[in-house]
Amino acid sequence: LRRRLSIPVIGVIGPGVRAALAATRNRRIGVLGTPTTIASGAYQRELVTGGASVCARSCPLFVPLIEEGWAGHPVARRVAVEYLSLLRRYKVDTVILGCTHYPLMKRILARILGSRVRLVDSAAGHGDDRQGNGACRGETAGLSICCLGERPSWNRFVDLVL
Repeated sequence: LRRRLSIPVIGVIGPGVRAALAATRNRRIGVLGTPTTIASGAYQRELVTGGASVCARSCPLFVPLIEEGWAGHPVARRVAVEYLSLLRRYKVDTVILGCTHYPLMKRILARILGSRVRLVDSAAGHGDDRQGNGACRGETAGLSICCLGERPSWNRFVDLVL
């Protein structure tokens, strides 16, 4: 995309992987993501290249729960316990939250995984990849939101993050 487009393309995979590799102590890193993200293998390839052992888990119910406003609901906790059981068995010490929605469940995820597991927000480090882009040179930008999903659900989600 960066070669094809004339606008800056800011990725989240590279910064998330770098942060996870810097945080891990035992080189066992978990990745939580949407089915498409996990199926792409993008995080897994970069982590393995960085010398880590990877346990990836698709979490298809997280996004609808978050968009419904249920990130702290007991139902979300029960679903998270199921999804995280694989990562707990694998004894990961670092987990990449590979979807921009997932940090909204950080509190529940941290409780289930325990204090020894570090959670890495894949989008939090994206500023590193923005250097040299217009927004980092003092130019101002507006915010435009285009909603392709169900509007009431989207409105709830926007209220949560903005």
